[in-house]
Amino acid sequence: MNQLFKPSNAKIATSLFSFAQSNVYKKGFDRECTSDIEEEAVSYTKQLIEKAFGQADPDALLDLHRTVFQILTANFALHWKKDAINAQLPVFMRIVHLFSEAVDASDRKRLSGDFDALVAAGKDDLSGAIKEHVKQHPHNVHHPVFDFLEHEATFEQLSEFIVQEAPFDMLFGDIVSLMLPGIYDEMKMEILNNYLDEMGEMKVDGVHRTMRVNMMEKIGITAERYENIEGFCVEELALANMYMLAGFNRNKLAELIGMLLATEEVVPGRLRKQVFGWRRVGVPDENMPYLIQHISLDVVHASGWMDNVVLPLISENPNVLPDMIWGVVRRLDAAGTICDVLLERMKKM
Repeated sequence: MNQLFKPSNAKIATSLFSFAQSNVYKKGFDRECTSDIEEEAVSYTKQLIEKAFGQADPDALLDLHRTVFQILTANFALHWKKDAINAQLPVFMRIVHLFSEAVDASDRKRLSGDFDALVAAGKDDLSGAIKEHVKQHPHNVHHPVFDFLEHEATFEQLSEFIVQEAPFDMLFGDIVSLMLPGIYDEMKMEILNNYLDEMGEMKVDGVHRTMRVNMMEKIGITAERYENIEGFCVEELALANMYMLAGFNRNKLAELIGMLLATEEVVPGRLRKQVFGWRRVGVPDENMPYLIQHISLDVVHASGWMDNVVLPLISENPNVLPDMIWGVVRRLDAAGTICDVLLERMKKM
């Protein structure tokens, strides 16, 4: 065992990420991946999980998040642009499942206090409890990273911030689309409205992903940089993975709804400060409609998401309240960690 991932065996791989990177789009890998290779990859995944979550090994955690991001994003790939798409092979699905179970268990240990308190408060006044929780969370708009972006960050530091947020932002529209199957009536209409906003109201140049790419290119950020998995910090990969793991697992749909609620509640104020920062370093408004539009849109989205998705869902299915709140708590925690890390990262530039 463990011959597959030894550095001396460079023919195959030296890390779990390089194994996934080499094989997730490899034609014929479905035939090459014998049971021995699968079991060795799974065994190595378990070793990394023990190091990452049992021993707090940052290198193991980074390897896992890069691997899972590589596998999950392959589910959005187009088969006519790749030699093959192997994300659904058992070896990759087992890696993702093991990781998902491990990160969920770890988060539940860390966040049980916030979770229990919000569940208790939400039983009496769900909307008020969540809004207050978001408002008081230490990593909302009053986190020092946003004052730094507004008043101090250089052009290069602002660029680094927007690049680091790419893994999640670039996938957001696709993640919203994963919520549509199986939901109907008013809830579906609200989700669809959000999706259509992401799609620029069916105008190609207004698609938010396209607008984000255009903004990055206008300020000199190339695809080579914003598509490079190895250039992203582990915290940003963790956020994107959290959303995709929920989106691809129908058992986590209520959790994903909670994540989206938290996202819409915190985004507007944070983006406003980024816009002020970009203006300060000389970027004109016409180069950043992506940021400016979200300031007003997400205020509307937050209200609609609460009134037309969350409250009806809990009213009809009160048993999913803990799942939905778990999504809120995880999303805010992830955002907080990112704020801390990116502030330190930018100040070191």
